[in-house]
Amino acid sequence: MLFEEQVVELLRRCEKLVGKELSQIRSDLKSAQTRGAAVWELLVIEASAHMGALQHEPRQNGTLDI
Repeated sequence: MLFEEQVVELLRRCEKLVGKELSQIRSDLKSAQTRGAAVWELLVIEASAHMGALQHEPRQNGTLDI
């Protein structure tokens, strides 16, 4: 479980890694139903960035691509 401050910092780092605001994830963090998935995606973005170049694409047909 992450504290709110940790999620905010993780979001900040991930936005810096991808070079843009992650507006859909920001929106998903506000809802109890989608918060867990949004945090998971942030964790995946951060972990993936350690493996190489990272590009986060916007939703297309309801899916996210990393």
